[in-house]
Amino acid sequence: MFILPLLLLGFQAVSIFCNIIEFNNFAVRKKHLPFIQLVTENSTISVIEDEITSIGEQNSDKCSNDSFIINSAEELYYLQKKCTFLQGSLIINKGYNERVVDLGNIREINGDIIVEANPNIFKIDGEHLEKIGNKFHLMNLMSLVTVNFPALRKIRSINWRVVPVLNNIDIGNRLNGLKYLTISDSSISDLNVFKNVQELAIFNINNNRFLETIESDLISVKKQLTIHANADELVITLNSLYSVDNITVRDASEISLPNLTQVNSSMEFIDNYFSELHLPNLQKIDGTLGIIDNPNLNSVNFEGLKSLNGGLMIANNTKLDNIDFFPNLKQIGGAIYFDGSFNSTDMPKLKLVKGSAYIKSSSDQFNCKKWFTPVNGKAIIRGGNIKCIAKDKKSLITVNEDGSIEETSDHENNIDDLEDKETIEQTNKAASLKTIMSVVTLSNCLILSLLILFVS
Repeated sequence: MFILPLLLLGFQAVSIFCNIIEFNNFAVRKKHLPFIQLVTENSTISVIEDEITSIGEQNSDKCSNDSFIINSAEELYYLQKKCTFLQGSLIINKGYNERVVDLGNIREINGDIIVEANPNIFKIDGEHLEKIGNKFHLMNLMSLVTVNFPALRKIRSINWRVVPVLNNIDIGNRLNGLKYLTISDSSISDLNVFKNVQELAIFNINNNRFLETIESDLISVKKQLTIHANADELVITLNSLYSVDNITVRDASEISLPNLTQVNSSMEFIDNYFSELHLPNLQKIDGTLGIIDNPNLNSVNFEGLKSLNGGLMIANNTKLDNIDFFPNLKQIGGAIYFDGSFNSTDMPKLKLVKGSAYIKSSSDQFNCKKWFTPVNGKAIIRGGNIKCIAKDKKSLITVNEDGSIEETSDHENNIDDLEDKETIEQTNKAASLKTIMSVVTLSNCLILSLLILFVS
């Protein structure tokens, strides 16, 4: 007798709960779910469907916009209460006055996260954020120390610039879809959070003064790999890197690229501190190769390189005794520029240089002769001039396009370079012209003086 009233009361309570359609100003949609209702006629119980509200589901109208501009922590609090999925970009205004940006329950942002020019923000926390549809952009955040997105799995672009005290990053251990990574002017000491990323379009790491290690599983960089102006002790380990479009490395103390096979544009190593540069498996460079101003460099290996479609520039590597590390290089598509204190140059398989050549060494042992002795009557240089300076002896050969020698000249004097002679000749001509003008001016003055005397 008491069971039916109790059941009735229970079902009424459930019915009241299920009539909730708004919570904390959060409009939610209804959906049909099975609902048990007591029917008293004939003392039977039947199962019918009723409309109830699903609490916690977002209103798509309130969570979809081109951008959500947040001016205060209160606005962000109510947004994350209403929306776990944002259709649009989240922009934290520079007037945001709290120390922490807490994304709370937000799980996906299909646009960008943009935080710029805010002096207050200390931490950006996205504990539940799994996806950023496009870019995560941080700029000019002078107090930002921590970025905490441990659940992040998908993002397209990371662009962090001028975040000088940022040193604590938790951004998950495997990111999918990341194509652009730029970190500039921060206090990070390693990039371990990005270690598992295997393919990028842009990898640009610069001006991070405490960054001492870059170790990555990168296999391919489609556009630009740039590393410069980080800690002087920086050790770069890219053992899996196979291909890159354009690569520039500066200010590094060690570098490892053992499996790099192809460079689709240019490659530059400038102002580094490492003593070894070994790329034994590199076969082709479609642009220019530059090895410049590396004062400790004494061991270089490009034994696999067969084709260089741009120019070759090796200059001011003071401990590099010989340029003999291209044993299989057959063709250079641009010009040659060698400048240093090397004793010899030896590229035994080189058959063609499409540009001109400038070769200068201060070593007593260096001899220009091999560059001026044509093989089978034809020079390998086909780009116009071969200019070679061995201590105080300067030689110049003009070469036709077919490799035949057109003109040869040798100079033994104290002029530092062949161009100095032209400069002196131009100076002499200018001096002669100046003398002529002085004589003309003096003559005019004498004539004018005589006329004045005659009139008087």
